[in-house]
Amino acid sequence: INTCVVTALNVTHQFTCANGTVLTETKILNIPDQGIFIGEKDVTKILTEYECVLPGAAFAGGCPVYVSGVVRLDKSFDFLSSDIKMHPGVTGFDIPASFKLELKSGTKVQGNVEPNCNCLWRGIYAYGELATEEATIEDALYAVRPFGGSDISLQKTQLNKNYIGM
Repeated sequence: INTCVVTALNVTHQFTCANGTVLTETKILNIPDQGIFIGEKDVTKILTEYECVLPGAAFAGGCPVYVSGVVRLDKSFDFLSSDIKMHPGVTGFDIPASFKLELKSGTKVQGNVEPNCNCLWRGIYAYGELATEEATIEDALYAVRPFGGSDISLQKTQLNKNYIGM
């Protein structure tokens, strides 16, 4: 869901009382935290399941991206000038061997999206290619975890407040 575009929901509830009277109530629910929400807690989802909110091959920021669970790339993708907030626990990106994830132009990937939580997120697992330039990755158990055959290029990138940087 992209709450930068959809900032409120109209909800209509219709119910029948014990005496048979039908009541209908409509409310507007404002969404206080704007952002693009992808993933599902404790589940691995592929990136193209979120094509409606992250279309094409790049996202140029302007709205925070909130990630829950593991998002596995099934296309190469670039985040430019993006603020990516990772849910604590088993949350991260998986980059399969045939794909590339790029974090550039001030992109910041960080955990601790929940107040008063000094929790870590899993990190980025690279089997494919990870390229960063002027990026920050922080609050992860493994900021970048390369596996055999991966291609890692980190330029002007800060690995900050991680348990293990790489």
